[in-house]
Amino acid sequence: MLMQGLTLTVVGMSVVFTFLTLLVFVMKLMSAILPKYFPDKVKESKTNKKRSVKNEQKSIETPAETFSMGEAEIAAVIAAVKSYSNS
Repeated sequence: MLMQGLTLTVVGMSVVFTFLTLLVFVMKLMSAILPKYFPDKVKESKTNKKRSVKNEQKSIETPAETFSMGEAEIAAVIAAVKSYSNS
Protein backbone atom coordinates (compact mmCIF):
# COMPACT_ATOMS: atom_id res chain seq x y z
CA MET A 1 0.00 0.00 0.00
CA LEU A 2 2.78 2.44 0.93
CA MET A 3 4.77 1.51 -2.18
CA GLN A 4 1.78 2.22 -4.44
CA GLY A 5 1.38 5.67 -2.91
CA LEU A 6 5.07 6.42 -3.36
CA THR A 7 4.96 5.24 -6.97
CA LEU A 8 1.89 7.34 -7.69
CA THR A 9 3.54 10.39 -6.13
CA VAL A 10 6.73 9.99 -8.16
CA VAL A 11 4.83 9.44 -11.41
CA GLY A 12 2.56 12.41 -10.78
CA MET A 13 5.43 14.74 -9.94
CA SER A 14 7.33 13.56 -13.01
CA VAL A 15 4.38 14.26 -15.27
CA VAL A 16 3.91 17.75 -13.83
CA PHE A 17 7.64 18.53 -14.09
CA THR A 18 7.72 17.33 -17.71
CA PHE A 19 4.64 19.36 -18.62
CA LEU A 20 5.97 22.56 -17.02
CA THR A 21 9.38 22.14 -18.66
CA LEU A 22 7.71 21.63 -22.04
CA LEU A 23 5.55 24.69 -21.40
CA VAL A 24 8.61 26.86 -20.73
CA PHE A 25 10.31 25.76 -23.94
CA VAL A 26 7.16 26.28 -26.02
CA MET A 27 6.71 29.78 -24.57
CA LYS A 28 10.33 30.69 -25.35
CA LEU A 29 9.93 29.33 -28.88
CA MET A 30 6.74 31.32 -29.41
CA SER A 31 8.33 34.52 -28.14
CA ALA A 32 11.13 34.03 -30.67
CA ILE A 33 8.85 33.15 -33.61
CA LEU A 34 5.89 35.50 -33.22
CA PRO A 35 7.78 38.80 -33.69
CA LYS A 36 9.03 37.49 -37.06
CA TYR A 37 5.49 36.93 -38.36
CA PHE A 38 3.80 39.88 -36.63
CA PRO A 39 6.39 42.68 -36.55
CA ASP A 40 3.92 45.57 -36.87
CA LYS A 41 2.28 45.00 -33.51
CA VAL A 42 5.60 44.72 -31.71
CA LYS A 43 6.99 47.88 -33.30
CA GLU A 44 3.73 49.72 -32.70
CA SER A 45 3.68 48.89 -29.01
CA LYS A 46 7.29 50.04 -28.61
CA THR A 47 6.63 53.36 -30.34
CA ASN A 48 3.47 53.89 -28.25
CA LYS A 49 5.50 53.36 -25.08
CA LYS A 50 8.07 55.92 -26.20
CA ARG A 51 5.33 58.41 -27.08
CA SER A 52 3.54 57.91 -23.77
CA VAL A 53 6.78 58.44 -21.83
CA LYS A 54 7.42 61.68 -23.71
CA ASN A 55 3.84 62.83 -23.11
CA GLU A 56 4.09 62.03 -19.40
CA GLN A 57 7.22 64.13 -19.11
CA LYS A 58 5.54 67.12 -20.76
CA SER A 59 2.42 67.23 -18.64
CA ILE A 60 1.39 65.40 -15.52
CA GLU A 61 -2.33 64.72 -15.30
CA THR A 62 -4.20 64.97 -12.05
CA PRO A 63 -6.37 62.06 -10.96
CA ALA A 64 -9.51 64.07 -11.71
CA GLU A 65 -8.42 64.45 -15.34
CA THR A 66 -7.74 60.75 -15.80
CA PHE A 67 -11.00 59.52 -14.25
CA SER A 68 -14.25 61.40 -14.41
CA MET A 69 -17.74 60.14 -13.73
CA GLY A 70 -20.95 61.78 -14.76
CA GLU A 71 -23.65 62.63 -12.27
CA ALA A 72 -25.76 59.68 -13.46
CA GLU A 73 -22.97 57.17 -12.75
CA ILE A 74 -22.33 58.65 -9.30
CA ALA A 75 -26.05 58.45 -8.48
CA ALA A 76 -26.14 54.82 -9.67
CA VAL A 77 -23.17 53.91 -7.48
CA ILE A 78 -24.69 55.61 -4.44
CA ALA A 79 -28.02 53.83 -5.05
CA ALA A 80 -26.28 50.46 -5.39
CA VAL A 81 -24.33 50.93 -2.16
CA LYS A 82 -27.44 52.09 -0.32
CA SER A 83 -29.44 49.12 -1.62
CA TYR A 84 -26.68 46.71 -0.61
CA SER A 85 -26.36 48.15 2.88
CA ASN A 86 -30.14 47.94 3.48
CA SER A 87 -30.37 44.25 2.61
